[in-house]
Amino acid sequence: MSDGKPSSVNAGEREFEVGKDEAWFANIKQTYDVQQNLVVNALKQATQELAQTNAQTAAHTANVNGLALQAMQNAIETANAVSKQAVRHADIAIDHQWNVDEQAVATTIVTKVLAEMAKAGGSGK
Repeated sequence: MSDGKPSSVNAGEREFEVGKDEAWFANIKQTYDVQQNLVVNALKQATQELAQTNAQTAAHTANVNGLALQAMQNAIETANAVSKQAVRHADIAIDHQWNVDEQAVATTIVTKVLAEMAKAGGSGK
């Protein structure tokens, strides 16, 4: 110890250790920075994909809503047409119930008269 060599060796070792520590911490920082960059890029990509998915979902939802509206309008139109036709059928049925069909009555009367005339004419011969 008196000649100073051990103290200079210790100082040299200490300088090496300080340099080694700085390199170690620089390596840790670089590793951390790379990891953070990967995480940030993954988050950016996930955000972009989510925005794209949201846009596609919104477009699909608008399309489905349009089709549902069209189907509902078609169902209402069909129900309206069916009800109008049912009213027409009911009107015709009521008309035939309350108003005697003149043509049918005339045909029936003519048929009966002809049948009676045939009976009367046939028995007189």
